[in-house]
Amino acid sequence: FIVPIIMKRSFVKLSSRLNSNSNSNLNSNININNKVPIFHVAPMMDHTNRYHRHFMRLLLKSNYLLYTEMVTSHAVLHNWKNLDPFQHLKLNNRDNIDNRDFDILNNFCNVDDVCLQLGGSDVNDMAMAASIGCKMGGYKDININAGCPSSKVAGAGCFGAALMLKPELLVDIASSVHAINGFPPSVKCRIGVTDSHGNSTTYEDLCYLIRALYERSGVTTIIIHARYAVLNKTFSPHENRTIPPIQYDVVYKLCIEFPTIKFIINGNIHTYDGCMQHIGVGLDDIMIGRGVINDPYYWHDLEGSLTTPSTSTSTSTPESPESPESPESVDPVPMIPDPLSSTPIPIPIHTPSSTIEDRIQLCRDYGRHMSIIEDSLNFEEDILSNTNTSTNTNTNTNTISISTMKKQLSMRRFMLKPLYNIFHTHPGNKKFKICLNEYNHIASNSNSNSNCHASNHVSNNIVNIDLKEYEDCGSGGSVEWIIEESLKYSVLQY
Repeated sequence: FIVPIIMKRSFVKLSSRLNSNSNSNLNSNININNKVPIFHVAPMMDHTNRYHRHFMRLLLKSNYLLYTEMVTSHAVLHNWKNLDPFQHLKLNNRDNIDNRDFDILNNFCNVDDVCLQLGGSDVNDMAMAASIGCKMGGYKDININAGCPSSKVAGAGCFGAALMLKPELLVDIASSVHAINGFPPSVKCRIGVTDSHGNSTTYEDLCYLIRALYERSGVTTIIIHARYAVLNKTFSPHENRTIPPIQYDVVYKLCIEFPTIKFIINGNIHTYDGCMQHIGVGLDDIMIGRGVINDPYYWHDLEGSLTTPSTSTSTSTPESPESPESPESVDPVPMIPDPLSSTPIPIPIHTPSSTIEDRIQLCRDYGRHMSIIEDSLNFEEDILSNTNTSTNTNTNTNTISISTMKKQLSMRRFMLKPLYNIFHTHPGNKKFKICLNEYNHIASNSNSNSNCHASNHVSNNIVNIDLKEYEDCGSGGSVEWIIEESLKYSVLQY
């Protein structure tokens, strides 16, 4: 407990040193123009897989860019066909399906709105991995991870945020990726790094790195998490997201010093107002991470919920079109404070729909899509293998093998995970998450030849499940059925 406190104090001192004599120069360069930002959903391990990306497409609809989980160059070179960012290629054979299902599968396989994030420290391996991502995976955007502070990545792996301590190596990696693909990658980094000995990089070091990436590698897009990364085994990834103080003004200053580079800000952004405070200081795009995971529906149809506030002081009423409305009845233009001055900024209004019916329909649409996708995968190889090798006459060859059941259970867990907080703030949200997991076990075990009865996985004190409903269910325990039953025993009870 002592180390984080001391480290936090040092960060505060470092922040004041970097920010001194800079705010007054920045204020004169701010250009407020009420832009609607492009939202980037940050790459997050165990979250931003192909199922989460499909859910984000249904949720955000437009004005976004998605990212894969980070994959290492070594994994791509030796096992790319089995990695999540390439699994959509298995659905290329779409014969004998109707047009509606074809559109769903085509949307699921689309990577035009997805950026592949790579991690690694070998120049040649990173170049080859980027080439495989573009030529085999179909990705049109590559991002280099130079910001992950995890000890497995930046420590033993010597990449991620550790690359900020080796700017020449990072520049060489970016140059090789640019050369082999014909377009520059983007780079995701922090504003600085504190190594295991307590030595911190400076703002001048950050400027040197950015200038070298731009001039020597052609990098024109840099995503910056506005915190220092602490490369210390005592710091967990969670602590690296919370203990180092956020320093947005460092990113604002970079926007002024490098006007030809596109900067995307990231870090501690959980609300729409939190996004809009950065618009007007040279930042057109915003990257959101945990905010999308913790309360996904908040961002639902965000672009469609925006209206530019009018500066007019009078409008017409329906009863008397020619007569102006009294000034007292006019709503004031919403304002937020400029983060670098005392002048308030008018912002677009965010009015997200919050009806439970809309969220329920989104869950049902997503469940139907996942069932179609699961049917397309079909586990054909596992089922065929189980049927051909079964010699025991007491074994039903039409059932799925235990190993296949476990694979299905795991895959469905990833399919259902994007829905975990869809009913955030609703009293049925916790029970809904529990039901998703419980019904996943029921569906998977009921389709297997396991001796374990489905009801053994059900917490009877939480949900009262009639297994006969499953036996009579025409959906056969599909993802769609799991979601519908979970809604019935949770949200729909309120």
